[in-house]
Amino acid sequence: MKMLTDKIHRQWKLVAATGLSLSMAGSVLVAQETAPPQQPAQPQPQEQPGQEVQQQLQQLQTQLQEVTERLITIQEEALERDDITEAREEFQDMISEKMLAEAPELEEQIERQREITKELDELDHEADPESFQRLQTEYQQVQQQLAPVEQQLIQDEELLEARDEFNQALMAAMNEIDEATDHLLDQYQALQQEFAMMQQQLMQQQQPQQPQPGPQQQAPQQP
Repeated sequence: MKMLTDKIHRQWKLVAATGLSLSMAGSVLVAQETAPPQQPAQPQPQEQPGQEVQQQLQQLQTQLQEVTERLITIQEEALERDDITEAREEFQDMISEKMLAEAPELEEQIERQREITKELDELDHEADPESFQRLQTEYQQVQQQLAPVEQQLIQDEELLEARDEFNQALMAAMNEIDEATDHLLDQYQALQQEFAMMQQQLMQQQQPQQPQPGPQQQAPQQP
């Protein structure tokens, strides 16, 4: 389960209402390397194990990227709306207050986490990729320090209720922007499931075949 702050952190491209990570930085990338190109001087009489599945995985990856990019665009536009911005800040305030009550000794880290989130929101990562990477790294470091506290709050009923309210507001805004949002989310989830199944199938096909044991021969008897 993602941390509560991750669920509304724009830079990691999360759709809070579904819990699906829309980041292309790992979750939907092909885990297996693509098959190396065949050398013309060394024709291959047979396809390498899993080559067809690898090609299908690449096609799925392309589809996932297209759906992901469209959802990211819709979500970012929704997050710029005044009502969603306000709801998001209220939810973040509640998280910070709950964390501070659980671990007052981490006040500096909690405050810094909020500051980094705002800086990332305001930063154009394409214009200043170095600052973006630096802030992302710092955010992850602070996140690790706060992870035990956030784990304690995952089942907090008040936070869960506030999260659901924010999710509903975000999804309503996204559907107002593009009525295909629900369909896109269903498509994204279905593609991810198919992708995971085909990855497993590829791994099974690429496992070396165990030689079948032949008939046991009796050792010659000593005279």
